[in-house]
This record gives sequence, C-alpha cells and structure tokens, in this order.
Amino acid sequence: MNVVEKFDKMLKTKKIYYFDVDEFEDITAHYFDQGDYVTALTVLKYGLIQHPENEQLMLFKINILLIQDHYDKAEKVTKELISIDPLDEDRLLLLASIYSYKDQTEKCIETLTPLLESDNSMIREQATQSVGLEYFGAKQYDKAHEYLMDSLNLIPYDKEILEKYVHCHQIIGKKEDAIPGLVKFLESHPRQAHAWRSLSELFCLAKEFDLAQQSIDNAIDLKPKNSKSHQLKGDVYYKSKDYTNAVKYYKKALDLGGKFNSINSKIGCCYQRLSQNWLAHKHFSLPIQSGSQNSSCWKNLLKFLINEGLYERAQHYIEKYFDFKSESSGVWKQCTKVYEHYKLIEQLDFCIDNYLIFGKPKVSHWMYCAKIWIHLSQWNKALQILFEANELFGRKRELDELIKICMDQYNKNTPLDKK
Repeated sequence: MNVVEKFDKMLKTKKIYYFDVDEFEDITAHYFDQGDYVTALTVLKYGLIQHPENEQLMLFKINILLIQDHYDKAEKVTKELISIDPLDEDRLLLLASIYSYKDQTEKCIETLTPLLESDNSMIREQATQSVGLEYFGAKQYDKAHEYLMDSLNLIPYDKEILEKYVHCHQIIGKKEDAIPGLVKFLESHPRQAHAWRSLSELFCLAKEFDLAQQSIDNAIDLKPKNSKSHQLKGDVYYKSKDYTNAVKYYKKALDLGGKFNSINSKIGCCYQRLSQNWLAHKHFSLPIQSGSQNSSCWKNLLKFLINEGLYERAQHYIEKYFDFKSESSGVWKQCTKVYEHYKLIEQLDFCIDNYLIFGKPKVSHWMYCAKIWIHLSQWNKALQILFEANELFGRKRELDELIKICMDQYNKNTPLDKK
C-alpha cells in the first residue's frame, strides 16, 4: 500500500495514521498535480497537526491558497511563517507579493523597503524590481521610473523593465527625459542591444536623427541578425525623410524574418512618398493578400487607393473587410469616403455607425459624419447625428450652426404633409 492509498484509507476509516513530513509532501503533490486542491489542503491540515509549524508544509499550503485566490488565508499563514523566523527575507518577499495580489500597494512597499538594503544581492534585486513594478501597477509613474532604472542596473538584461521605464516617462509626458537615464545605463552596460534600440527610439522622438542612427548602429553591431534593429533603422530613415534608405533596411528586416505585414505596409508608405505608386500599391496589397486583419495595413491600403481615386478597387477590398467585424475606427472612416463617393446610402449608414461606435467620443467625429450627410443632402440623417452629438457633448456653437443649416434645408425640401 503506497502512502496515497494509506492516507485515503485513513480518511475512510477515520483512524489516524502517522506520516513523516516527506510523505505528507508526496501525498499533497499527488493531489496538487491532479488539480484537487481541496483534498491537498486536507492533507496539509493533517500534516500540520502531526508536524506543527513545519515550514515546508506551510509553504505548500500558501502556494495552494494563492492558486485558489484565497489571499487573506495565505497572508495569515505567511505571517505565521514570519513569526517563526522574522529574519527570513524570502518570507517577507512572499508577504509583499500577497499584498500586491490584494492591491494593497502601501503595505506591499512598506514590507519591501527594508529589503532594498539587503546583504543578499538576489533579495535586493527582487525587492527593487518589485517596488518599481508595484508603483507602476498603481500608476505612480513618477516614483516607478526611479526604481525601474535601479532594477535595470541590477538586472540589465530585463527587457520588460526597460520598456516599463520608458513607458513611465511617456505617461508623465516627458519621454525624452528617459534619455539621460538610458545613456548612463549604457555607459555601465554597453552590450545591451535592447537598450540601444530604446535609446534610438527616444532620440527619434526628439528628432535627433543622427544620434538615433548612432544608437541603432550600436544595436546592429551587437546583434547583426536582429530584424527589429534593422526595422528600427528603417524607421529612423523614414522619419528623417530618407525613404530610399528606409526601404533598404525594411527589406533587410524582412530578409531576417521581420513581421511581413507591418514591414510591407511601411515599405508601401516609403514608395508612396517617392511617388512610385505601382510599388506602393504592391506593398500595401501584400499584407491583405496574405489574409492580414491588421487594421493599420487595411487603413494604409484604402487611404492610398482613395488618394489615387481608385474607388472601385477600394470598394472591392472593403467588401472583403466587412467579414472581419473590425473595431478599427480609422478603417471605417476610409470606408465612409468610398461610399460617400458612390452615394450608397445604406452602406454609408453602416460604415458611419461603426465609425462612431468604435471611435473615441469626440464631437469632431460626429461633425465629420454630419457633414457627409449634408454633402449628400440627407438633411434628416444629418440632424439625427447632430442632435445625438448635442446629447453627448452638450450645446456647442459649431453644432448649433450646422443644425440651423440643416433645419433650413430640411424645411425647404420637405413637403408640409411629410413633416
């Protein structure tokens, strides 16, 4: 009879058998692996009766309670563990993580703060990262970025931390302020290609294109076959209006396995800027022909076709696009332009509805749609849009002016018996 069968027999007969700690762990692991957490906790209950305050069994219990989202119970057991050995820093990290699960940011950071000065480098690294992530999760970005940079200096290879560090500066509206921190970081860690890429993007935003090129070249020197680096170099050339070189590096990124759809769409934009419209059309179309549902790819293709006056071809693509049930307001706006051109009221109604449903609630969006109906002399539909805008955004002068124009035209063009 193995230990699991012996334990099951004990439950059935209600006779208490003795098991050593290792046996209780094996029995618990058996039920844990089966996903039977209730029975696993029952095993641990008996285990802790026979082996009070056994740390391994208590840790096993905490793990199961966390899986079940029983955070209060897990907190209680963790505090019992800490009372056994108050100097165990791993247990303080565990308690902090439970506070984080419970969205108790202040308690979490208060628990982690003493660990920031730990003699144990691994504890210090984990505590620093956890504080940064906790502030980040609580949207306290002004505090988060400091700890995230400290964490990067301790764990320089962590790309997620780097992205969050840059994101903090983006959220507080000072993305370029991340540059000095990254420059200093790279002085100590010059072989971090992902950091050079991020620095290049920041220089690009600041329109320091020469510095952006130097930074991305450093990333390429470190990892010559990284498609993201070559794509980013193409982006730098594109933003500096050197479209020929941008195409060169976008194609290099494709050769290295870069994202087919987004890169071809970027190449299409370059050829459009170079007035090589046949090539632009070819590259805008490639993602669509491959079955892409990416809204940017569709938007770029439709916008190109409309600008070129190719409405029939644009309509052909739009009819395919309807199958995707897309929520991209940008694409639906392009669709409205095609059906406005053909004066197809039913299809235009459908596209306008989707444009307003999936777009941001801005009064300019409702005015754009109202003006489409005004252009087509659909005064009643224009008024419906404008009255809806008034309800959503309140009375505005520009809305009132359009309503007056539409009312005058509606009254002028509608027979009295239909009013």
